[in-house]
Amino acid sequence: MDSILIERVRYIGDKYFYESPPLKEGINIIVGTNGSGKSTFMNFIYYCLSGTVNEFTPGNRESHSQVLNDTNNYIELEVLLNSSEKYIFRRYFRSNQITIIGGKEEVKVYPIFRSKNEPTIFSDWILEKLNIHIVEIYQGATNFKLNFRDLLRLVYHNQELNPQKIFKPSDSDNMIADSEMVRKIIFELLLGKTYSKYYETLSRFKESEKEKSVAKGLLDEYVVISKQLSQNKQDYNIVYLRERRLEVESMLLKLYLARNNFKENKTSDLASLNEITSVKAELIELELLQSGNSSKEIELLNELNKLDRLKENVILEATQIKKIIHTHEKLNLFSADSCPYCLKLVERKEGHCVCGNEIGEDQYEKFFYSGEEYIEILKSKQKTVETIEIAIHSCRKEYESLIDGNKALKERSQLLKDKIKSTITDVSGSIDINKLNEIDNKIVSLKEELGSIDQAIKVEEKRDQLERKHNLAIEKWEDLKTQIQILQAGAQADIRKKISEFNTIYDDLMKSALHDCRSARIAEDDYMPIIDNGAYREASATVPKRLMYYFTLLRLSLTDDEIKFPRFLLVDTPETAGVDSENLKNSIAQYTKVIDGFLNKKHQLILSSGYEKFPTTYEEYVFERLRDDDKLLKLKTI
Repeated sequence: MDSILIERVRYIGDKYFYESPPLKEGINIIVGTNGSGKSTFMNFIYYCLSGTVNEFTPGNRESHSQVLNDTNNYIELEVLLNSSEKYIFRRYFRSNQITIIGGKEEVKVYPIFRSKNEPTIFSDWILEKLNIHIVEIYQGATNFKLNFRDLLRLVYHNQELNPQKIFKPSDSDNMIADSEMVRKIIFELLLGKTYSKYYETLSRFKESEKEKSVAKGLLDEYVVISKQLSQNKQDYNIVYLRERRLEVESMLLKLYLARNNFKENKTSDLASLNEITSVKAELIELELLQSGNSSKEIELLNELNKLDRLKENVILEATQIKKIIHTHEKLNLFSADSCPYCLKLVERKEGHCVCGNEIGEDQYEKFFYSGEEYIEILKSKQKTVETIEIAIHSCRKEYESLIDGNKALKERSQLLKDKIKSTITDVSGSIDINKLNEIDNKIVSLKEELGSIDQAIKVEEKRDQLERKHNLAIEKWEDLKTQIQILQAGAQADIRKKISEFNTIYDDLMKSALHDCRSARIAEDDYMPIIDNGAYREASATVPKRLMYYFTLLRLSLTDDEIKFPRFLLVDTPETAGVDSENLKNSIAQYTKVIDGFLNKKHQLILSSGYEKFPTTYEEYVFERLRDDDKLLKLKTI
């Protein structure tokens, strides 16, 4: 059973403070007049659970002056996870880190936002505690990991001006983060029994597709290069090459034995024969050295090929930047003080964005550059091209040096061969010179073949390694593809069942909340509510429609232990869209029906409300009463 229970909320600063009474299981109500701090209390909880709150952001139009003018201030939550693990979460304002105190970890500090230097964040930690897989979403060329604050969009029922939206707005102000696809994934992860595993496997499948593509590219590139540099007309595999090497070594051994027999039976000039032996030994060493240089040539050609491609890519990027600069000179598009929508000049305060927010580099992503910045980028690209050209020049110089070295080795080899030939003609006696020459020629030929085989074996070993890596990538991709098909079928069947269960509960709650409601369900394509089969309803009906949606999520989590919804709801003053007092109270009162039969299961609902805006039978659940003369934050007197 995975659940969240807030036991106490604290605000601590140099000027102000607040500490809530102990919060209990079940419903907890904070009551107050408008502006007394009800929403601030709810936002304290959301902020400390890694959320972004606009009123706590410097420069925001509706900023919370007491919080932003305070110093050394932070929020602290006493939290019970999974009914047994107690922790304290602490987040300082103007900080993107959360400190966790308690548990076996004792003290841990996690960032809120992911970066290359900070791959593990608070979201990863708490999702693991709640047994929810970390899901990576791929959309085109973009991919990102779904965070805990994304799931809170169906946990935190905030004061949404348009309750038709159901989901709390995304903290990330971009189309992908608030897309229908992402909202569906959030719903499926929180309710689907197998969707968590399905999306986790889908993430690994997408990653395996990349690995497969990279492995194939490397293999294809290496095959092309190895064929271009291969000295053999035939493309032999590594098994044949190793067997052929053993044959050549056996043949060489026999030739050496035959040659030694000639030496033992010689009657000619011993000094000349010794000289021939010495020269031939040097000749063999030269042949081996040439073979080694040939392998280095292959490596250098491979490196030159990669550097040339890199240079072409950087030149292409520089050309594109030149075009951008040219366009800017004609149209004057780029200005850090231009509105990104209408391109009109904006009087921007130094250190602030055009929207007025202070610019924080850990959160701020710049979507355009000034003309000067594009020129600096162009200079950087041009400098990169110069650096690559230096590397290419160095590589080519080394390659040419190897070519010259091999040429010198060949010339030296020819001199040695000529010397052997001239020395042999001077040898007299009973030795069969022609036979000895024949043996020596075969030895030299086999030595050359042995060097060529060794070089080919190195090439084939690398190729075989890339082949195996490619094959493993294909096997992994196919295995994950099969898993996805199985998991997808199970997940779809499960979500259809959950939709049916959701509809039964939602229909019952809506009919109890709105006396003139005839039917209520959610659509299978986007999981959004359909009331009375889409018939027009007054705006006030949207309040129970959204609230009952959240209540249904809580009810399902109580009935099914495998659902990932954390049995925790934050509901901030649902009095919007002109709902009348009777309908509002009746909607809130449906909480009693939600928990009917499940009082023994730990859960928590934290509700903020105005005075006389909730059922009188719930008065016993009020833990805090705020008024204009007794607001949430208290001024320190010391």
